[in-house]
Amino acid sequence: MEEVQRDLFGKKVKPKYDKLAQALKNNDKQTFEARLKRLRYLDNMLPPDSGMAGLMEPVQIFEEARLAFLNGAFIATILLCQAFIEHWLAGYISATSKKAEIPSTLEGMLKLCSKEGLMHTYIVEKINYIRLVRNPLTHPKSFDYPYSLSQRLFKMIREEGDMIERRTKNTDIGDLLEQDAKSAIEIMHILFVTQPIMLR
Repeated sequence: MEEVQRDLFGKKVKPKYDKLAQALKNNDKQTFEARLKRLRYLDNMLPPDSGMAGLMEPVQIFEEARLAFLNGAFIATILLCQAFIEHWLAGYISATSKKAEIPSTLEGMLKLCSKEGLMHTYIVEKINYIRLVRNPLTHPKSFDYPYSLSQRLFKMIREEGDMIERRTKNTDIGDLLEQDAKSAIEIMHILFVTQPIMLR
């Protein structure tokens, strides 16, 4: 039985969380279709009955990256995917390279993979692109850094036309971040499906 809260005069008092609960319900309703679309997108990426074993960090990062993408947290998705990719690459290089020491940066790992032919150039380039668009999200960069959100949006505006045309095409920062998040999460899944055993 639910406990009824009353004030000093015996009148019923609505709990403070009622407004928050209603706001959350409204948000759930407004974002349902977009989340369902992203859930279907994610569902197509993993083979049936796939699972992951290994260190808890990459396992948890993988799950949280998917959850972030599902809920439209695209910057978080990009950052988490890169974290997973770094864990994966460290394990992969450890298992396949003759080098005793694994580079401490993603850039170093990618250079090693290219130099030793450990990975197809296409995958190396895709991961490097994620690294480049992630950089201004975690490190201060100069205004003219070509992979910043501002510079890439300016480039899109120049390519697509004036602001009115851009609005018609619905190109904005949200679209840009969603596309980056899709690129990141696709590469994360490709690596996981290709070599799930590398999570050490």
